[in-house]
Amino acid sequence: MTPRCLKAGLKEKCGVVGISSIVKQRVSESIYKALYTLQHRGQEAAGIAVLEGQEIKLVKGLGLVTDVLTKDVLAELNGGVGIGHVRYSTTPGVTIEEAQPFAVKNPKFSFSLAFNGTITNYMEIREELARLGAVFVTKTDTEVLAKLLAKNLMECGLDYVEAFKATASDIDGSCSMVLVNDKGELYAYRDPMGFKPLCVGRVNDLVVVASETCALDVLAGFNGCEYEPVKPGELVRVSEG
Repeated sequence: MTPRCLKAGLKEKCGVVGISSIVKQRVSESIYKALYTLQHRGQEAAGIAVLEGQEIKLVKGLGLVTDVLTKDVLAELNGGVGIGHVRYSTTPGVTIEEAQPFAVKNPKFSFSLAFNGTITNYMEIREELARLGAVFVTKTDTEVLAKLLAKNLMECGLDYVEAFKATASDIDGSCSMVLVNDKGELYAYRDPMGFKPLCVGRVNDLVVVASETCALDVLAGFNGCEYEPVKPGELVRVSEG
């Protein structure tokens, strides 16, 4: 059976995956399989972030999924919730710093975020964040998004739902994103216009969010699974276990 990939064969800007295990089984191999299935969405870089205890372990690098996420790497990632990303860039010369997921960590919270889309007003947001003291290591809109969300999280009393609402009202453009935090929560968000694909479903004991349904089909062994699109403007929250 052929995976039911949305827009199969077209070059897309990045692919995202988020997986949470209801029974807290390790999810790194499942994230790998999903990213491998979404490889057509980006071949320049790949990455994974998995929560172990209260620490988010992040691995990313340049190249294909098979180049970056080797068996040895996956064997060291034992958490039950995580996210992944494959990158397709519209600009040449991608660096390891620009690979996703992006991580934010401070004494009060930590999270990793993976993003597919374009924020058209990111330079204005970047300038405002820099004025407030933010330091940037890349020129990507994803880093701007991560630091904007972190700022809103502090202003919203560490409430992720309210922080996402504030962030959504601040940005212009199209996006789908996934986030894992140190609380063991998985979030998935799709912009109000729904330009970037994102679906959510259940595969055995896994809750899976992915850019395309083919990732869920592969994880289900093509035996069928329940999934639906994340609605435009919708925020999905999944708690670990």
